[in-house]
Amino acid sequence: MFTTKTAIGRCAALIDLTDNSQSNLLLNEIKIGRSRDNDIVLEGDVSASRKQARISRIGDCYFLEDLSSTNGTLLNGKQLHGRVLLNQDDSITMGRRTFVFCVVEFAPETQPAEYVFANSVVNLFQGVQRAVASVLGRVSNTASCDGSES
Repeated sequence: MFTTKTAIGRCAALIDLTDNSQSNLLLNEIKIGRSRDNDIVLEGDVSASRKQARISRIGDCYFLEDLSSTNGTLLNGKQLHGRVLLNQDDSITMGRRTFVFCVVEFAPETQPAEYVFANSVVNLFQGVQRAVASVLGRVSNTASCDGSES
């Protein structure tokens, strides 16, 4: 039986602040790096390692860990050591790219499991779209408030 606490009812995404693209984190493990073997490829970023970092989903939680990359991975501006729990709007810097982590709950608790399952893809992308718009709005407002370029 599916509930809103399974992968059907919750989705995480990384928003690349360089080009505002998003990568939905639909797998239990996402590998990130310069190599094409990764789920998210940091193409052309020579300051990123071939195997830079991994995001793992355990239950309802997402964890980030650096894979012994040359230049390291930053979480909210600080060097990452070990596996760390990700929180809404965390900033992740790998190489020259910065991402924002966001989680979306997209199915109300009151919907029957069959409805959640049947409409999961549509709800997933609608929820992620709303979250991306919200995060980009907050990032844009923050950038204009501190005087930096957006």
